[in-house]
Amino acid sequence: TQTGVSNLFNIKCDYDEEYIATFEVKAGAEYRITLGSAGGHPIAYTLEISYDPISDIDSSATSSASNWAVDEINASVAAGLKTTKMMDNNYDDYATREEFAELVMKLYDELGGSILSDGQNPFTDTSNSEIIRAQNAGIINGVSTTSFGPNQNLTREQLCVMILRALDASGTSYNSNINFQKTYSDQNEISSWALNSVKVLNSYEIINGSGEGLDPKGTVTKEVAILMLYRAYNKFN
Repeated sequence: TQTGVSNLFNIKCDYDEEYIATFEVKAGAEYRITLGSAGGHPIAYTLEISYDPISDIDSSATSSASNWAVDEINASVAAGLKTTKMMDNNYDDYATREEFAELVMKLYDELGGSILSDGQNPFTDTSNSEIIRAQNAGIINGVSTTSFGPNQNLTREQLCVMILRALDASGTSYNSNINFQKTYSDQNEISSWALNSVKVLNSYEIINGSGEGLDPKGTVTKEVAILMLYRAYNKFN
């Protein structure tokens, strides 16, 4: 069952001679394949299904992105830092915690993080395998012991924490003995659990201030979140 997207599935079934079928899967529909036997005799089948909903992302997918973001969004896609939800052509929408958690796992993978199985799911409000993977890698925490808050808007300080933890989990080195670019008017508004992450990413110019402030609890549009993550990849890859 595939929801939220439409795409092509390619099916390869081998028995005596190769047979390949291609059909389009519509969002929200369910498709079943039934394999039987010929003339009552048992038959061995090999069934291969390939699916990549973001393989065809190209420059047309950035038509709604701001001009200043297009080049880095395309570079992010080319680097493998892409997900369907983040690259859905609504770049001025605010990124959710779920959407960015999926994307930060692409960063973790591209930086050489070890392959993780889903592991145990402590959350009651999501069964997203990438969120569970991120939790088991130590990259994300919930908003409570049992809730992740997947549909809550991502904040700038949460983004910093996820990126820095992805660096840590993948064994990526960085200088943590550094400070903010300058004194910001709202530094005291940064949560204690996010302070080091914001400081490190600010010092590496991955998150910059807006005027005199960092706006740590402000929301983040998808295009800004993509750019920050791609810049982290560029700095530390």
